[in-house]
Amino acid sequence: MGGAVATSRFVGREAELGRLEAAFRSVDGGEPAAVCLGGEAGVGKTRLVSRFTDRVRERGGTVLLGGCVELGEASLPYAPVVEALRGLGRGLAPATLEELVGSGRPLLARLLPELGQGEESAAIPVGPLAQARLFEAFLGLLERLAARSSTVLVVEDLHWADRSTLDLLAFLVRNLRAELLLVLTYRTDELHRQHPLRPFLAGLDRSGRVQRLDLGRFDRAGVADLLTGILGTRPDDELVERIFVRSEGNAFFAEELLAVAHHGDGRSLPPSLENVLLSRLQVLPEDTQATLRIVAAACGRVEPELLAAVSELSEVDLLAALRAAVAHQVLVPDPATETYAFRHALTQEALYAELLPGERARLHAAFARVLTQRPELAGPNRLAEPALLAYHWGRAHDPARALPAAVAAGLRSQATYGFADAQEHFETALALWDQVADPGAGLGLDRAAVLQHAAESAYLAGDPTRAITLTRAGLLDVDAVQDPVRAGLLHGRLGGYLRATGGEGAFEHYHAAVRLVPISPPLAERAQVLAAFGEALIVPARYRDSRDLCTEAIEVARQIGALAEEGDARRALGVDLAFLGDLDAGVEELREARRIAEAVGKVDDVARSYAVLSGLLESFGELEEATAVALEGADLAVSQGLGRWHGPFLTATAARALFGLGRWDEADRLLQRAAARVAPELAATRVLIHAAHSQLALARGSAASAAQHLAAAREAYAVTATQPWFATPLFIATAELAVAEGRPRDADSAVTEGLRVAGANVVFAAPLLALGMRAAADRAELARAGRSDDEVLDARRVGGALADRLRARMAPEGADGTVPTPRTEAHALTGEAELARLDGHSDPYLWAAAAKAWQRLGELYPTAYARWREAEAQLLGGVVRDQVESSLRAAHATATQLGAAPLRAEIEALTRRGRLTLAPAPGASPPAPQPPSPLDRLGLTAREREVLALIAIGRTNREIAQTLFISPKTATVHVSNILGKLGVRSRVEAATMAHRLGVVEPGS
Repeated sequence: MGGAVATSRFVGREAELGRLEAAFRSVDGGEPAAVCLGGEAGVGKTRLVSRFTDRVRERGGTVLLGGCVELGEASLPYAPVVEALRGLGRGLAPATLEELVGSGRPLLARLLPELGQGEESAAIPVGPLAQARLFEAFLGLLERLAARSSTVLVVEDLHWADRSTLDLLAFLVRNLRAELLLVLTYRTDELHRQHPLRPFLAGLDRSGRVQRLDLGRFDRAGVADLLTGILGTRPDDELVERIFVRSEGNAFFAEELLAVAHHGDGRSLPPSLENVLLSRLQVLPEDTQATLRIVAAACGRVEPELLAAVSELSEVDLLAALRAAVAHQVLVPDPATETYAFRHALTQEALYAELLPGERARLHAAFARVLTQRPELAGPNRLAEPALLAYHWGRAHDPARALPAAVAAGLRSQATYGFADAQEHFETALALWDQVADPGAGLGLDRAAVLQHAAESAYLAGDPTRAITLTRAGLLDVDAVQDPVRAGLLHGRLGGYLRATGGEGAFEHYHAAVRLVPISPPLAERAQVLAAFGEALIVPARYRDSRDLCTEAIEVARQIGALAEEGDARRALGVDLAFLGDLDAGVEELREARRIAEAVGKVDDVARSYAVLSGLLESFGELEEATAVALEGADLAVSQGLGRWHGPFLTATAARALFGLGRWDEADRLLQRAAARVAPELAATRVLIHAAHSQLALARGSAASAAQHLAAAREAYAVTATQPWFATPLFIATAELAVAEGRPRDADSAVTEGLRVAGANVVFAAPLLALGMRAAADRAELARAGRSDDEVLDARRVGGALADRLRARMAPEGADGTVPTPRTEAHALTGEAELARLDGHSDPYLWAAAAKAWQRLGELYPTAYARWREAEAQLLGGVVRDQVESSLRAAHATATQLGAAPLRAEIEALTRRGRLTLAPAPGASPPAPQPPSPLDRLGLTAREREVLALIAIGRTNREIAQTLFISPKTATVHVSNILGKLGVRSRVEAATMAHRLGVVEPGS
């Protein structure tokens, strides 16, 4: 039997253990946490984590443990998660496990088939949000587990992690809310400049939710304690010094050096650390050494049956070999799985490096042959078999067998939603393609099909640019004359990928798809490309063309019972019919699309139908119904594991509708909820959320908060090619802030950029055009006050051009048959009223019409704004005071009710200038006391102070009369009184004194 190599006594890591325990105590108190434990190979990360998890279990906590597997160029999606789930399953009763897995069982069964029941798990389609639902299912399991007892999830050897596992862990870190501690270990010495773990760790650091814990080497005293623990007595100083110098404080190397010294003469040590690791093996029996070489060529833990088949040793000889390896603490058995692994991966790596090239290839080929004949020997993770075959055949330099294995591994990874790993497998297969004489024979797929799988995997993994490249390559391999259906589908997919990236040429490929897929006989593929093209045409507002395509798609789909394609077409057709003038028919199509999606089990499309319907109802001013639909859809998204994807958009849609209805507190809460839950990948949704929050903050009077939300929205907009539905609210909010801050030219710029994004779609363009006309009117008013005729003319030129565009788009013949929605009409009426103000003749009748249009929609804020402008125009036009006060009181009551502080201040300023009265608003706070003014001692009345402020900026008596809604004669009297009270002889002297006394224009 071998002597002790490692000590059971915990040595020298008390401080680091304390930090882990402190993190666990915070979790025990309800605060989730994550710790990244880094250190070089052999420094003692696993021992520290083992000690910590023992403490957790002693305190009644739950530990889930999984490790990443090194597979070279291949990858095994979610390997540590599968291991953790399997460990959980071994420790719980079936009923308890079922309760913890909950509604996520069909999804988690993709990773752990033992959880599956019947065909339910196989029925879940692989789609854009399939991985998202899997992540939600796993998070839900962890949260339910943590509700029973504080839980620690440990994932070791993160430097070997596959991309899908990294994505899952990043998701967990962002969304930790339960009593859960996440501990991740990795080798710092593995992280070369291009290592994929580097950006992952940087992202965790930016999240602010992760602690970094770096494990350093032992000092001399630590090494002495370590050796004492192994030997049971303190070694002499000379041995400690020699081992400390050679190991440089690395715990594993120190242990191995001691073992070599203990079994040798105690004096001489091997010349290199690699030899240190190998020298202990040289004293083992030959069968043991041969077995260890086989284990070194395996992948991770290996079952004795697989070792027996590869080694061809008898059962007795194999057990003897394994017993010697375990006795010398080279291999470590796992009683739960009855598998074996090296005590430390460094030994495995050193032994594998010592294998001759031919020997390696022979061992990998042996593993591959055995696994091909007996796939059940792949281990407890049955889903790993294709990836293991791809790994071993690849290392055996057998491309003819590695190619089909790589394709099978890619298909298996797709089925488990490991899309990034699937892409790697498919691209490996493509790299092997030309090395095989007849690659398609027996594969069942040609090169174009593999390219298509690789492209779709890349797209689902978040890399549409790579998907475009791969699809273009696939098109080159397909003869459109011989196989028009396949070529058409590829053109349709390429159109979709280009549309997703904002690239040019998408419509040309949609056209090609529709042209290529034949009309007869009816095919689901034709319905598919017709529906996809129809949906794409909605963005540029080509509703008639879209309607025709979708109608044909539905006819084809119904002939052959292609329900999924019919649902896609109806979802787009609903939008078309609504904007072509039949909202009721459009709503019914969308509801039918939702029913079809439910029937075929496409949960993503169910949520999309809710999103489209609620957004459509909002656009038409059906705000109460839009709110109800959006909130119902958000609840559905949460229940189906899409709470962080569709949920935030639907929640923000409800908030926008509530903002229009004047329920601002509710809108604020929903926007905060949406911002807290939105997935970081959904940049477009973040644009929408922050733009809406900016508008709300500005309406309440917090320009600083509005600017912060706009900054966040612009940051998200910079990284996404987004549709007008998401983007135009950003430019509307930007222009609104610029108008509020007196920057009309900046507002012009925001409107121009927003119109470029909105394109021909009048629904998105109308609010921007009306807002641009408001900015032009403000600019003209400022220019008139400053007597800048050129500026007035330029403002009128800009506003007039915007008015022409709005009128053109409101005409059906100029908008592809689009019938203006009630909200679009309200924006248009507001724009016409702003145009009259721009020309210097604000029209109360136009403002009254705009106010009524907004009032019919139930939108309080724009109604109050229009009423304020109506009262202003009435005063300028000499309307009797009682009529003016009626408009102002209504606007003031609404502004007060909403908490719209800036609008309320404007209304009150107009009231003062017009010498009107307002009934006190219920609950209105009294005005703050004004500080003493140097004008008090001069005896000027409030009205005379207003006149003096206008004199100071050079207004004539007639202009003063127009501004203050008084007659020119009255203005002249005020000016004379002011000159007398100030003791000056001219308006110039009065203006000079006003500037010296700090007089400002009223309302500024």
